[in-house]
Amino acid sequence: MNTKIKTFSFRTILPVCFLFITSVLFSSNTLFSQSCTVTGPLSVPLNTHVLYLTDISGQNWEVYSYNGAQAQIVFADDDSLMVNSGPTPGNFTVYVLSNPQYNNLCSVNVTVDLTLPVELSSFTSITDQRNVTLSWTTVSEENNSGFQIERSMVKEDWRSAGFVNGAGTVNSPVNYSFTDYNVPAGIYRYRLKQIDFNGNYEYHNLRNEVTIGTPEKFALYQNYPNPFNPVTKINYDLPSDDFVKITLFDISGKEVRTLVNEFRQAGFYSIEFNASELTSGLYIYKLESAKFTAVKRMMLVK
Repeated sequence: MNTKIKTFSFRTILPVCFLFITSVLFSSNTLFSQSCTVTGPLSVPLNTHVLYLTDISGQNWEVYSYNGAQAQIVFADDDSLMVNSGPTPGNFTVYVLSNPQYNNLCSVNVTVDLTLPVELSSFTSITDQRNVTLSWTTVSEENNSGFQIERSMVKEDWRSAGFVNGAGTVNSPVNYSFTDYNVPAGIYRYRLKQIDFNGNYEYHNLRNEVTIGTPEKFALYQNYPNPFNPVTKINYDLPSDDFVKITLFDISGKEVRTLVNEFRQAGFYSIEFNASELTSGLYIYKLESAKFTAVKRMMLVK
């Protein structure tokens, strides 16, 4: 019996091997030639939080400081990095490393210097009863989005009080002001959180503390505006804690509305009254407490 034996020549398997090797090399080359870019400021001031972004994800970040710089990573995720530039001038490099091979995919070199993107020449405060007006002037500005005004009582956390838009990039002085209205009695600190269009920020602290005291005596003030249509404000002062009631009457003496009816701590107060549901005419408002009573008139004109 004749037996046929099948054989494979090298020529038969060579194309298959070549295809396999080429595929491996192509995959390997693709893996190790992966590239990226890092975007973010190339020059930053001292003690500034700086944001860097990359166009790929799933990678690792590394920051290397040299020439005296002391930059540190604040937080990092797959495609963004926040760096604190540190307290001393110098340089640092931001690296994006492949995961898990830790090959350097891309990097950016950054200079840390004494130049501030926004330089303030003054920052002052003026207190008018319960209102605090902050004024500040910049010498120059670079990429300035604006100022977040923050306030805190001594030994308490900072809270946002408002926001003032910046001038972008200018090489001449710019004056700013912000009024924090109806601040409760207490001792406060204020600071500006200057934010650029990249999300980086820097703090400017008011050197003095702001004291909002208590009035020396009871007072009920004339509403403003007066005459009005349909909204007006009524201010009153309490030198001590007291239960307060403010009632609105029409000219015949009929009670129309109760504006305030609660216990309040000593301080300066302001209430807004909307008379859109009332008809035009003369009205009387009366403040009553255990120690004080006062009456004023207001005119609604529609």
